[in-house]
Amino acid sequence: MRSPTDNHGTSGQGAGPFSISDVVARIDAFQRERVQRKPAAAPSRPVNSFRFDTDLCGVIRRVRGINRAPLIGLSLDFAGSPDMSRVDGVASGAFRQRSRFSNARLVVEGDSEAAGDWLISGIPCFDVDSGRFTGYRGSARRPRRDERAGPPPMRPTRAFAQQLRQLVHELRTPAGAISGFAEMIEEQYLGAAPDIYRERAGVIRQEARQLLGVIDDLDFAARIDDEALDLRPQTVALRPLFDEIVEELAPLMALREAKLVVPETELVVLGDARAVRRLFSRLTATLIALCLPGEWIAPTIEPIGSGQVALRFNRPAQLRLGGGDALIDDEDIEDLATLGTGFALRLSRNLARELGGALLFGKNSLTLRLRRDETQETERVRNS
Repeated sequence: MRSPTDNHGTSGQGAGPFSISDVVARIDAFQRERVQRKPAAAPSRPVNSFRFDTDLCGVIRRVRGINRAPLIGLSLDFAGSPDMSRVDGVASGAFRQRSRFSNARLVVEGDSEAAGDWLISGIPCFDVDSGRFTGYRGSARRPRRDERAGPPPMRPTRAFAQQLRQLVHELRTPAGAISGFAEMIEEQYLGAAPDIYRERAGVIRQEARQLLGVIDDLDFAARIDDEALDLRPQTVALRPLFDEIVEELAPLMALREAKLVVPETELVVLGDARAVRRLFSRLTATLIALCLPGEWIAPTIEPIGSGQVALRFNRPAQLRLGGGDALIDDEDIEDLATLGTGFALRLSRNLARELGGALLFGKNSLTLRLRRDETQETERVRNS
């Protein structure tokens, strides 16, 4: 092989034969350049639906919208073993009756794009002239989260709840001691103390108080899971309770530049006083922690039928997206709740249930329903 300049006779100096390595190097460079110029393939999207046709024996013969290999040959009349692709009895029973079926379950084994759970629906087809059955024409889709046929999520075992209760007990004692000793330094019960020590003691007391609140939350959650929550029937006036919560949440409201507007009410609810106070405190603190500067939380209170009272809390801006389950399960909302927004809302919902009420999630509000004490209201009306 000679250079192009030699072939055309334009330059005879410095020319010579090409080596094989030079040719290979040029080919490799050309191929690398082609690869670099080639546009990247678009990422494949998961397939969430497909269509299929069967023959008169119920065997899938045609598939559209997905890789056909794992599905061709699958019969609607064969349930299959646990380690094979299979349909449930809904599709098999409908096939024997030559009737339509809807949302039958199909499990495709393997690691292809068709693998996993499907819900299939189909309608029988008949020959126009003879009326004979010719097979099924159907479609398949992935099940939604609430349609999956797996076992329900496991609740924490009672043994775990009991271990958590023991841990809470072991944490509460030293946290209480730290808080008490810090208060003694801050208030100079043990004698005069420099201002810098008193200031640090105040910070420690505040943080220990927050820690005790977290411990109480964990204790309530563990007792609910252990079915050991001791509730005593009592009456709780709502207005004094709200006044206490406003005073308690004053530092948080100042930090968030938010406000809690206490409603005027003389209603009284039935339930354990400590649990009711924890429910109101945790729920309002969570809402305040999610407020943007200048937002207000202004609950409204009204009696409703069947001896209940409804308290409607407007949602802060950061809590207006998603449904109730999404909020309950969401731990990623940026807030000041120590254990997370999801935990706080779950605890509030569970406490409301234990008190015979409910916490409901609306589009723009949260509604807390509790039992109402009608006897005191009747006496108040008589005395007025």
